[in-house]
Amino acid sequence: MPDVRNALIFTPDNSFDVGASGATRPRDAFLGRNLNIGGTGMLADGSSLTPSLVFTNSQTTGLYRQAADSIGFATNGLARWAMNASGHFIAPADSTYDIGALGATRPRDLFLGRNLTVGGTLTLPNGSVAGAALADGGVTNVKLASDVARPSMLVNGGFEVWQRGNGAFTGASSWGPDGWVNSFNGTDALSVTRETTTVDAGSGSSALLSYTKGTGTFTEHLRSLLYKTTEFPQLKGRTVTFSARIFCGTANVIRLRLNNFYSCTDHITTSSNNVAGGGSWQTLSVTSAVDATATFVIPSFSFLATGNAYVDNAMLVIGSAAADYVPLPPADDLARCLRYYEAKVYASNQYIATGQAYTTSGVIGVVPYLVRKCVTPTITFSAGSTFAVTTSAFGVAAATTVGMAAATVDAMGLQLTGASGLVAGNASIMIANTGSTASIFIEAIP
Repeated sequence: MPDVRNALIFTPDNSFDVGASGATRPRDAFLGRNLNIGGTGMLADGSSLTPSLVFTNSQTTGLYRQAADSIGFATNGLARWAMNASGHFIAPADSTYDIGALGATRPRDLFLGRNLTVGGTLTLPNGSVAGAALADGGVTNVKLASDVARPSMLVNGGFEVWQRGNGAFTGASSWGPDGWVNSFNGTDALSVTRETTTVDAGSGSSALLSYTKGTGTFTEHLRSLLYKTTEFPQLKGRTVTFSARIFCGTANVIRLRLNNFYSCTDHITTSSNNVAGGGSWQTLSVTSAVDATATFVIPSFSFLATGNAYVDNAMLVIGSAAADYVPLPPADDLARCLRYYEAKVYASNQYIATGQAYTTSGVIGVVPYLVRKCVTPTITFSAGSTFAVTTSAFGVAAATTVGMAAATVDAMGLQLTGASGLVAGNASIMIANTGSTASIFIEAIP
């Protein structure tokens, strides 16, 4: 029974009720201090607008039953978070509320046993991701930024090597910068010139392309070497990306092309057109999957209208992500070019090779190439009179004709005839004639 003194006390403990279920419940209970419950405290389900457990001065903020076996958290009468029946902490609406905020209200650490999936941008301080934090093979090629350095397959992608001269190169099949050739027909015109003023950042030279649209039907106006899969078998069945820097003041003048040639048919993929440059360089890129049976791949620059464009720092990389230009050491850059073209130019009286007189007027000597050629080359010479040989008295005897005795991918036999004062069987030094410049041009185009 109750014992009413300074408190309402029931004895014995846990034997009597205040009210009963149904229609005999008291309405409200107002307590100045604590409510201690020895059993289960049951609350109405409530809602985000009227939570079941609220605060005296914030009666729209508190806890409520969000769903079966789920607790909802409300502030200002709105559902903010919930702990569902599976124990997951979830938001009532996707991508609406934050945990923490910028500045001094951030949580400290977050410990996860499994994955972190981010729908937006993940911002990390420098040096915060250690190598062990990334799974081996966890970053695919397509996720790479363009400034992740990768090797290029192109020959002279930086347009730094111009063994044939600075141009202008205007012929329909003229090779200008090493590794690049004009390709147009009809009444179209294309001039290619070495440029040293308008260049991309860190570049020594670019190529200025001046194109006039006529009746031509070709669309690979400045194309690279044929990247034949007999020489580049690693291209077969791979995805490749061709990119280049473009400077052009007029929009929709030029774009990039990749020709993936197989089954005796061109398969062309193009980049977007250039946009109006406004005095700045822009990057264009095109990606293509090279067929496993492809015969060759051709990257090229393709004009859509009459105009001028500077091109520089081109790359051809494996994968679907474009790569910023990675310059080769000058010796390596030149060596790539020398595999396909080599210009040997000798000043007056400069030694060319040691030979043997096979008659009293003719000498044959071996001239090695600086780099092994990809195929047996075609060889041309300056005039015979620009060459000479040494006589038995070590005088200089001019030749009248020059020719190739034989050629391989490693060396050629140089044959000079028309000289005088020779002794058959004697050694002789082949030189550039006094007062002349002698030239040998070795071209190995695949």
